Amino acid sequence: MTTGAQYGSFALHCPDASTTRSLHDYVAVALGEYASAYDIDGLADAYRDAINKELEPTGVSMHGDEFYGPHPVVDVDIAAAFEAVDFWALAPQFDKSTQR
Repeated sequence: MTTGAQYGSFALHCPDASTTRSLHDYVAVALGEYASAYDIDGLADAYRDAINKELEPTGVSMHGDEFYGPHPVVDVDIAAAFEAVDFWALAPQFDKSTQR
């Protein structure tokens, strides 16, 4: 039987999460005054998927705002996965003004 371990929360691992506790809130804060022009839920999901793709080789993945992975715990640089994903390259795909 394979068991999993909790690797911590979004707020613990995201280098820019000093004022937010969740991925959804992080996305909204990053978009600032333009947040209402974006599909925040869609962008947050795409951002999570991209982070999980970066983490895939480690066996660690983000579910909601929590990270889970193999037990016993392995040494994984989760912050590096955030840094490897270009949030601003994803954002235009979720701009409501350009969606049809």
